[in-house]
Formats: sequence, C-alpha cells, structure tokens
Amino acid sequence: MNPFARPRLIELHEQPRTPPAIRQPVQDMLTFAWTHRVWPLQHTSPAVLAGTVLERVLATIAQGGADKVAVVDFCSGAGGPIPTIERVVNAHRAAKSLPATPFILTDLHPHTSAWSHLRHSAKALDYVPHPVDATRAERELVGVAGKADDANKHFRTFFLAFHHFDERGAQAVLRDAMENADGIGIFELQEFNLGSLLIKYLAERAEKQLEAQGKRPTGGRSWVWEQGREAHTMGIGKMYYIVGRRADV
Repeated sequence: MNPFARPRLIELHEQPRTPPAIRQPVQDMLTFAWTHRVWPLQHTSPAVLAGTVLERVLATIAQGGADKVAVVDFCSGAGGPIPTIERVVNAHRAAKSLPATPFILTDLHPHTSAWSHLRHSAKALDYVPHPVDATRAERELVGVAGKADDANKHFRTFFLAFHHFDERGAQAVLRDAMENADGIGIFELQEFNLGSLLIKYLAERAEKQLEAQGKRPTGGRSWVWEQGREAHTMGIGKMYYIVGRRADV
C-alpha cells in the first residue's frame, strides 16, 4: 500500500496559469492565518509555536554555535509566517548575545513586491528574486541572498506547502534537501497524514536514489527524523511538524 496515496484537491492559487491578481491575495490570506492570534480561542499564533520548534532544531544543527545556519524557506508565497518566526528566533538569540540567524524567502512564483517590503523591516530577512524549484535547489542558493552569504549550513522550511506535492514531487523535495541541505522542516495546520511512517517511507526511497547515483545524504549517514504537534486553537487547532536533519550533529 502506498502511504502517500490520497485524494488531491486543486488549489487554484498554485496553478501555473493563475494570474498574480488571484494568487497574491490568497497568499496574503494564508499569511494572516499563520501570524494572527484570535483571542480568546488562541493563546498564541501558529507562527510563534513554529518559531520555538525551529529555534531548538537550529541550535542542534549549529553544534552549539560552531556553525552559522541560514533558514531557507520554500514556497514562501507572500512571506507566510517567516517574518514572525524570524523575530521570535532572533529575539531569543539576541537575548543570549548570539548573532542573528538569516532567513531567506523563495518561491516558484516570487512575490517580490511583498518580500521587498519585509526585507526593509527585518535586518536578517532576505529573498531570492528569481523562481526557485524546491525539487532542484543547490546549496549555493544560500549565497544568492547577501544576508546569508557567510552561512556554512542551511535548514529548509515548508509552511503549509508540502501538501502541494504529489508523491514524486515530495520525494524529490526530500532527496534534494538530503543532498544539498543540512535539515528540513515541514509545518502544516492540518494533520494531512504527516506521520513518521510517511516521511520515513519517502526519505528511505530518496536515500536509495542518492545511493544509486553513488551519493550519500549530507553528514554521510541516514538522517534523523522527528515529529510533533502543538495546540494553537482551543479544542480544535493544532500545528503539525516533521523535522529531518543530518545525523552527525
């Protein structure tokens, strides 16, 4: 049985021929859902919860500060929760007298008008102005954004985006991350079968593809995977996440 098999709904704003006049307002709406707290049902926004998870994982990959890790967000839309997460992560780092973590926005359909505004309001936020394919994004991509050109590791994130990929696309995303990045985080606001069985199934297949090409995942060993969930809305709303990272840290 294929654990990735499921009915797929057409998301109009993700179609190649959808005009920006339709795509960008939808992206703005998704950003609102991530970053705003509805009192009294929500004690905090999903973005703040995601930032807490991300900060912990980045600290592990950075090996106690020995390495500088950049966060490269894929399928960023209008920016999604990244500006909020950047503030959460870097406020905590500043309190510990640590340098800021760079955050880079990317998308197959870059929303540069929104990103340019965000970049001016956040010192550690930058973006790649040209289209970026999440299934074929080399490590050198980090150097395109000037604010992250001194990072020697990078962690990839997908916020409310991974479910857009079919089985082949999802496996390609994981394979590319395992070959060219140091970790990947998948964050969703619906459960969407994001279980360890599903991700391990695709990750194992991706690793076999690398081995068939005479390659190994970053770090030289099979990656470490973890999953979890955090409640953001009283009684009904949870943020689900799955994180994979190199095993040598």
